[in-house]
Amino acid sequence: MRPGQLANLSRFFEIRLRSVAPNEPLEFDIYLLVASKPTLFRRRGESLTAERLKLLTQHGGHAFLVPEEHRPLYLASIRKV
Repeated sequence: MRPGQLANLSRFFEIRLRSVAPNEPLEFDIYLLVASKPTLFRRRGESLTAERLKLLTQHGGHAFLVPEEHRPLYLASIRKV
């Protein structure tokens, strides 16, 4: 990993794939780590199917990255559940 990438990752926190409810609009952006770089996967308001989540797990995925500025949105969504 290059020196600048670690600083870039510090702007995110990890959540488990299972933290995202399938077929529900997201209340925060989610990113995947692609080639050691955070890459936007779904925007706030979009959703993920159960099949897509299963596919990510089958391909070795275990976590999404969420921007630090969306932490309050993530925490609010957890409280709803």
